[in-house]
Amino acid sequence: MSPCRVITDSSGHAVGWVCSRGRQASKPCVGCGRPSDLLCDYPLHGEKNGKTCDKPICRRCAKHVGHNRDFCPAHARMTAPELPWREPPKL
Repeated sequence: MSPCRVITDSSGHAVGWVCSRGRQASKPCVGCGRPSDLLCDYPLHGEKNGKTCDKPICRRCAKHVGHNRDFCPAHARMTAPELPWREPPKL
């Protein structure tokens, strides 16, 4: 797989290049499937005590809960069911 890809506009014309220099593409968001740029920071318990959920989430689906802390949709609903929570749109 090439570390560079062509970016096209809606008509299919090339408008630029994006090169990752060998980096892997981000995993899809668990909420909507878009590329993720965050990981869920929900603290785990039991055998995984001290670790975090780490499910990949995009900024649109993440619930910001503090400085540099974001929860995935499932953990956000679990921790604050009284708060309004909107489901991300289906793509």
